[in-house]
Order: sequence, then structure tokens, then C-alpha cells
Amino acid sequence: MANSTTNRGLDCAPPLPVIQEAVGLVQFALHSIDDVAEDTVKIALLTTIWWFTRYLLANRGACGWQIAAAVAVVAVAHPFVDAGADAVGDACAVWVDDLRATLLLPPLHRPPSNAHSAVPSTLDPQSGALVHAVDDVVEDAFKALCVLSHVRMGTLLQSSIVASNPGGAVSAAMLQAAGVIVAVGTPASRYSECNDYADALGDAAQQWLAEIT
Repeated sequence: MANSTTNRGLDCAPPLPVIQEAVGLVQFALHSIDDVAEDTVKIALLTTIWWFTRYLLANRGACGWQIAAAVAVVAVAHPFVDAGADAVGDACAVWVDDLRATLLLPPLHRPPSNAHSAVPSTLDPQSGALVHAVDDVVEDAFKALCVLSHVRMGTLLQSSIVASNPGGAVSAAMLQAAGVIVAVGTPASRYSECNDYADALGDAAQQWLAEIT
């Protein structure tokens, strides 16, 4: 009963500006923190590897091919980084479920982080690794594009809110607060959808590549 009451409370929030973004922030905290932790760790580690590799090569006078070498190093490191990021996401998922239990909500039912059901078990290890890598690249690239586009939209909406105050009818502090909620809530409320679509797109690319390999 508490679960259905909580869900109805969120789902029945009026579809008004700022309110919907605030609701999106709550749903984001209850559903997507583990995914964000996983993605943040992955991006931070791969970016660090990228720039560190370029820095080392630049110091050795290898400027002509440092980008190609950095891409190769990142590609080699990606499976290990992905596994580490998955472990961080799984650890955060436990915290999210604890938070949900505190709010009398059931735990989220997630597939294992290393589940790639679209990859046929008959593929040889090399082909399986390639198919897995393509899935990760397609999934991560689309998710980044999707989330960043919503971040940009949220920023534009924030600027519009802060700039619009005809006759000083609303205090600047209220406008600033509303702008922050919209700027953060816009991508947060769409994060789960971006993640789900990216998963489906990665699986589709994975399945297609498995069929032609």
C-alpha cells in the first residue's frame, strides 16, 4: 500500500514547469543513482587514461601519433574500466535499494551488470569480445549524446527563466531556485529513458554484428 501510495503521489503531480522537473529529481534518486555512478567512474577513468597517455607521448616527442596511440590504449583499457565501473554501480545499487526500503518501496529488479544476452554463446571468444565492445561503444555514445542534449536544453530553459521577470513580480532568489531545478531536473528526469534506449540500441547493434560475424 505504501509503495502504490508513493508512486501515485509522484505520478499524479501536476504537469507544470518546475514541479515536473522536481518530481524527475526524486525519481532519478530512486532509480538511476547506480547508473550515474557507473557512468561517472567510466568516463573519469577513460578520460584520465586518454590524457595521461597523450601527456606521456608528448613528453617523448611522439606528437605525430599520440592521438592514435591514445585511442588504442583507451580501447585496450575499456573492458577493464567497464568491469570496474560495473562493480561501482552494483555497490551503489545496494545503497539505492536501502534508500527505497527506508521509503517502504520494493528493491529495483536489475539484470546483472555483465549480462549481455544478445551475444550468442556459440561465438568464439574473439568475436564475442568484439560484439561486446561494439555494444558498449554504441550504448555509451548514444547515452552521452542523449544526456548532454537534455543538459543543454535544461541550461537554455534555466537562462530563459532567470531572464524573464516582467515588472519584478517574482523575487530573483525564487527565479534562481526554479532555474537550478529545471537545469538539473531536465536531464535527470530523462536519464533513465536515455539509459534504457541506449541499452536497447546497443543490444540491437550487438545482435546485428553477431549475425554477420
